[in-house]
Amino acid sequence: MFAIAWFEFKTKLKHISTYVYLTVFTAIAALWMAAAGGAFASANIIFSSDKVFINAPYAIAQTVSILGLLGTVLIAAFMGRAVQQDFEYQTFHFFFTSPIAKRDYVFGRYLGAMAILIFIFLGIALGVVLGSHWPGVEASRVGPWSLAALAKPYFVILIPNLIFLGAVFFGLAALTRRMLPVYVAGVVALIGYLAALRLLRDIENKTLASLIDPIGTAALGLVTRYWSPAEKNTQLVPLTDELLWNRALWVAIGLAIFALCYWRFRMAYAAGESKKKRDPLPGPRPTDYRGRPHLPGERETRAVALPTVTPDLRAAAYFKGLPGLIALSSSRARSSSSPTRRPPAASTAPTPIR
Repeated sequence: MFAIAWFEFKTKLKHISTYVYLTVFTAIAALWMAAAGGAFASANIIFSSDKVFINAPYAIAQTVSILGLLGTVLIAAFMGRAVQQDFEYQTFHFFFTSPIAKRDYVFGRYLGAMAILIFIFLGIALGVVLGSHWPGVEASRVGPWSLAALAKPYFVILIPNLIFLGAVFFGLAALTRRMLPVYVAGVVALIGYLAALRLLRDIENKTLASLIDPIGTAALGLVTRYWSPAEKNTQLVPLTDELLWNRALWVAIGLAIFALCYWRFRMAYAAGESKKKRDPLPGPRPTDYRGRPHLPGERETRAVALPTVTPDLRAAAYFKGLPGLIALSSSRARSSSSPTRRPPAASTAPTPIR
């Protein structure tokens, strides 16, 4: 299992696209932090108050949560390709015919894709550090640094989201063995969540709204809604109350989806292979002289089928074959009119005896 996961992770590290995505998320996070620090006059981001540092634990948690949401389509691409690529490049024969258990194959591919996604999303933390030192950022907006403030949002927000969304996209690719449904699901999930944010704000029961939020931003805001700027600058976001229930709920849903995918997945050549009784006569069945297929157990009636000749009496067919008939007739006439040259007969004169 871990050997396959390491192989998946090592293979993706060799792709240039992995570092392109890492650079993109680093740049987005750096520009995000620079805008929050006042580096751009036309753009300004405020974490609930001007007194909250842009590198405060609360601000970093919000940054990781929001920018991680933008990677929904990226999660769909990497989790889906982890299992679908074997069917696209016809390499599944090597895995399915080798002594590899289904547990090792499925978990290995899933964990390998999860590891490479975490590596790419580390660009957010790198961008937070770079953006805080961007030229033009006000020094008063940057507070003391904490490694725990950078690491905890990954364990509380990002990794649980990867478990849930990754299980959905991985299972969809494993069962359909195609990438088009995975890409469509990724786009629908991103657009659908952005559209549902307004509906979540309109729900009067805030506890219910925080529980049905799969990304956890509503639960994060509910846990810290009464915090002062000083608390947001110094305290880490706790995994308690609504945030704890939200994370536990959606991680459990993700694990249930992954378990369903594991149960339905078959290491077989044909997709959608079922346990139904196969046809005793696969392929087209023989038919009698009337064209009626024979049923299993029925005695076959043999008959000789005579060819049917249908003359073409159309004028077009006549003129179409007329040049050939003329050429054939002329060739026969030339052969009959030309004299036939016979080879000279052998001499039958007796040979004198000397």
